Amino acid sequence: MFENSQLNQKDQLAILGSLIKINRIKQNMSQQALCEGVCVPSYLSKIENGEIVPSLGLISDLFENLGILYRDEQEFIEDKQQQIEQFYEELNFSGFGKSEQIYKSLSLEEEDLIHSPLIIDYYLMKFAYYCATLHRKQFESAQTILKLVLNRLTPKQRHRYYFYHGIDELFINSNFDIAKSYFISSNQYNISGNSLHFLGLTAYMQGSYFEAIERLQQAQQRYIEEGNPVAMVHSFECLGLLSYKIGSLERALNLLQKASNYAKKLNRTDLMTMPLCAMGYLYLKSEAFEQAHVCIQKAREIKQQIQLPWSDLEIIEFLHAEIIAKLNGASTMEYELNQCLNLEEKTKVGIQLLQTCYRIKNTQTEIESLYQAYKQLPGIKLYLDEMVKDAMLSYYIQARKYKEACLLKEPTSN
Repeated sequence: MFENSQLNQKDQLAILGSLIKINRIKQNMSQQALCEGVCVPSYLSKIENGEIVPSLGLISDLFENLGILYRDEQEFIEDKQQQIEQFYEELNFSGFGKSEQIYKSLSLEEEDLIHSPLIIDYYLMKFAYYCATLHRKQFESAQTILKLVLNRLTPKQRHRYYFYHGIDELFINSNFDIAKSYFISSNQYNISGNSLHFLGLTAYMQGSYFEAIERLQQAQQRYIEEGNPVAMVHSFECLGLLSYKIGSLERALNLLQKASNYAKKLNRTDLMTMPLCAMGYLYLKSEAFEQAHVCIQKAREIKQQIQLPWSDLEIIEFLHAEIIAKLNGASTMEYELNQCLNLEEKTKVGIQLLQTCYRIKNTQTEIESLYQAYKQLPGIKLYLDEMVKDAMLSYYIQARKYKEACLLKEPTSN
């Protein structure tokens, strides 16, 4: 089994216990069953916990009982390690486009990867890929595996584990305190632009706007050092919305324009749509309808050229319908929600709520029922969240529900 093996290398020996433990538990095998005829359970326990390094002969026997064909050929390890690092680079610099292709390609080789020294790196990649998605079974499966060997993770692996755990708590559970604690833990092992960015986003969601601005500015400095201009687009977007939240409309528009300009220079027209939508919305709020129309029209032109997420498309079309209604002096707008199957439920409910709020004839029960449904759905939709909050604030004031209006203005709490 080990004729061409690099198993005697110290760094590979160190993770043998994790590999054996994970594969044993995945096969629902007890320590007693695995070590029968090989060693005593207490000795196996020490191997799994990394307390001792067994002989190659004993490892061979344990692998045979587990049905493992150990893969540690240098060419295999170097190739897969490079692909895993490329996955993170694409995820951090470009989003889910190419990183998804890399993950799907590597997932076809899962059996080889979990029988190799890259087992923890593979499950971390899986954990990162499925975090903040509705594929909860896959995410929780990877999480369960990683918890088994948490004390064996390297500093680099711990940084990634806590960072993606924080993202999942932020976007799926909206548990901002726990998300913040994970991001802080992540920073103990490596301070990255993204970990600072998401600390800022968490502070934003908690209503700590000045802390959020400070974190995002720190993230921008780190992005410059890392050479990550794509992330600068997102940071300018968030800073623009934060400026709007603290009452500086002019600064908000300038920052959103910077986000759009950055995206244009990078030839990433897909990243221009949301800053343009945000600018259109802010112009709409300030009753500068012509400027609002220019921004949304640019976003609509982009959507004709490239494929955008359904949620982005729906927000663009909703804002366009509202702006056209304002330009024409109409009291109601003509808009029909896209009922396509690909539209996320939160976006669908949010747009329905906005549409209901803007109707002349609506009922208190209908509006508040939709708002409760919207709040209960997982995920953070920065632009839509702000639009919904503004619409509900106007509704509460018009309905003379001043207590609810004040509560809506207060920072988000868990």
